Amino acid sequence: MTQKTFTRTINIAPEQIYQSFVNRDDLCDWLCYDASLNVAADGYGLLSWYEGVFNHVYLAFNEVAEGKKLAFSWQSGNRDVTQVEVIFNEKNLTLIHSGFTSEEQAQQHEEFWNFRLDNLKSVLETGANLAMTERVIIGIYPGEFNAEVAERLNVPVDYGVHVANVVENFSAQAAGIQINDVIVAVNGQQLNDISIYDVVLGKKPGETVNVSYYRNGVENTVDVKLLGYPIPPIPASFAELHANWEARYEHYNQRMEEFLQGVDEMIASQKPDENSWSIRELIAHFILIERHNLEWFSTYHHGPRRINPFTEDAARINAILKTYPKVTDLVAEWQRVQRETLSIISLFPDSMSERKSYLWWMTFEAHAQPIFFERLLEEVEAVKSHT
Repeated sequence: MTQKTFTRTINIAPEQIYQSFVNRDDLCDWLCYDASLNVAADGYGLLSWYEGVFNHVYLAFNEVAEGKKLAFSWQSGNRDVTQVEVIFNEKNLTLIHSGFTSEEQAQQHEEFWNFRLDNLKSVLETGANLAMTERVIIGIYPGEFNAEVAERLNVPVDYGVHVANVVENFSAQAAGIQINDVIVAVNGQQLNDISIYDVVLGKKPGETVNVSYYRNGVENTVDVKLLGYPIPPIPASFAELHANWEARYEHYNQRMEEFLQGVDEMIASQKPDENSWSIRELIAHFILIERHNLEWFSTYHHGPRRINPFTEDAARINAILKTYPKVTDLVAEWQRVQRETLSIISLFPDSMSERKSYLWWMTFEAHAQPIFFERLLEEVEAVKSHT
């Protein structure tokens, strides 16, 4: 049996390094997507993440020396049980993973730990999560692709990704890919049993892939330079974060006031067509987004952190509309949640700014919302124009 040893020097308070292994939220900042932990002798752990497929690892702790050492078994699915020791020595971290029964298994874990520990160092020293900063965005919205779509678009194959929409300023648009193109291969790999996202998994911003696609019945190829996530400026303190969100809300409310001029209850309740939202429904959607922000920030106070997945839930939209039947009531509730969110941000102690990843994730999670807000307001304007 073989073992792999990894070392990192992390220029941050030693207690933060240790907490990044034993606190569920801090662990999820750098190691996995979700976790359940009971860090104690004879305690347990379950880690989960997605890398093309869902992965789960089961831990069983057998030694916990606070701030000094952790030792636990490591089992992924039906694979052999291996052992992990993590030794903390001031700002120096040593991780030893042993018990591999094959060189292939050892190599897979070497790649796994090298990336994760580099991510830990980045998260603690700068706040930036490498899973985001080194992740690429193709920039398309895939639509349904079937025989009817293939015939309509004159595509002579029964596999591929129908480009239903293109995101501005990202990889696909920059390469000239358009709506109603059908992407059939990436780097020569056909997209029949694998998604386009899985093909580029592991690629980094700046790398190039060759894409084959059909347009108007003709197959084309193009080199696509993969672009990464846009990373917004990260505030240095919670006071700066509060000022940023205060300015955001001031802009939101001014824009909403402009768009609602001349809108009465009848206009606000109408839909351009059965697949569109009314103005009242759009404002209810804004309320759910702000409630998501409130919940997201609140869980940094007490944990476990969670992202609300219900911002487009029809039942919640309808419940809001029933509770706040008038447009003025809806806007008032939307602004009330804004004020509560600002209050939550104001309650963070300055000492929490030392955890750079907190400010980083709070900012990153919501950085695209102003763009989304403007797009939804365009839908509000479309409803007004229709009426």
